[in-house]
Amino acid sequence: MVYAEEGKVVVADVSSDSHICEWEMNGLQDISTQFISDGSKLLVNYQFEDNAQKLEIRDANTGVLIIDIIPELPNGTHSYAITPDGTKLLYSEAEYDISNDGPPSREIPIPSKAISRLIDIATGDTTLIFDNEYFPKVVFTPDGTQFVNIPSYSSFGAQKDTTLYIWDAVSGEFIRELFLSTQAPSSFVFHPDGKSFFTARRIGGGGSGPPPTPSGIFRHGISFIAKANFHQWDFESGDLIREFPVQVTDIKVFSDGNRFITNAFYRGSDFRVWRLDTQDELIDWACKNRFVADFTPDQMDIYRITSANSVCDQ
Repeated sequence: MVYAEEGKVVVADVSSDSHICEWEMNGLQDISTQFISDGSKLLVNYQFEDNAQKLEIRDANTGVLIIDIIPELPNGTHSYAITPDGTKLLYSEAEYDISNDGPPSREIPIPSKAISRLIDIATGDTTLIFDNEYFPKVVFTPDGTQFVNIPSYSSFGAQKDTTLYIWDAVSGEFIRELFLSTQAPSSFVFHPDGKSFFTARRIGGGGSGPPPTPSGIFRHGISFIAKANFHQWDFESGDLIREFPVQVTDIKVFSDGNRFITNAFYRGSDFRVWRLDTQDELIDWACKNRFVADFTPDQMDIYRITSANSVCDQ
């Protein structure tokens, strides 16, 4: 566990409630952290009281600074993502010209300045530079050779579809666009085989209960609609594989690729574990783990079944 106290950051052992290490950091407003690869390194994103941001990589056991990411656009915003093997960091920065003329636009803003860098975590060296490119949300493919740039999520966005941008993480070249027939996702995760991915989106409308903003703060007067926002897509074609009839806010896929867990925290952290099976696999599992009755004459007529035996006896 990592948390901020007055003037310092603490890494603690949850099981024993003891400090592992700590370091000084003044003027903090908030921090977010991510353990890298085997857990020996820790990425720390600092948000300071003056709205400045800072990114560091430290030794998770000693707190010793390994890499200090120096922003090239200190007055801008940043995003970051780590390759699945924990060896590279994609650090992206942008500055925007803010105008107070007229109402806010629903269109995704274009930065006035932008730069992105792929950084070697072992050495701190920049291995790739993407000039004039800002990646607001990046997800690497499981093998780390490509990454997906996902447009900024807005709970009030008017767009009815989304274009994802696929980049080569080795050469830095743009590869292709991928079109989805839904709005920009707030959650995106690959299947471990890299052939498909899952998306979810927080959506507002006319249902019950106020939805959370991307920061987790609830807005009053707006509620979720009873519409599926959880999908699985083919990575090569962008075709929709299946739509799940449930609203979720976060998705994690198990390493075996056969199950995944979802959370809908607007319902008070509603965690659910799902199976990801073909029809034949699902029938086989149900026959081994559930009671399946024989068909009635009416069911045989409705489903055009010629045998009264259950599907498990076919």
